[in-house]
Amino acid sequence: LLPDFLKSKVREELHQPVLTRLPFLMRYSAMNVAGVYDLCHSAVEEVSLTPGDELFSKGNSAKTMFFITGGIMEYEHPAPSLCCEVRSVEWVCEPALWLKWLYLGRLL
Repeated sequence: LLPDFLKSKVREELHQPVLTRLPFLMRYSAMNVAGVYDLCHSAVEEVSLTPGDELFSKGNSAKTMFFITGGIMEYEHPAPSLCCEVRSVEWVCEPALWLKWLYLGRLL
């Protein structure tokens, strides 16, 4: 079992590069290293899915932004022109950080 300080460092090394893909968090990390460290420890939760699993569905309250770190997901929206693939290194649901939001489609 790893000591707590080493677990913290591993979490930071894993999550900081993912979080800073978002331009706002990249700029934030340049100004507040400790703030990004805190995000890595208090605001990140990992979710593993198998093909066909639903990450979120239309109409549910959106309280979470998601970073896709592996694989390809399918975003389904009632308007076919808004359906798309979401690939590794992309993120979805950023408005959930800033607004009261409902999911408008579903992500599989």
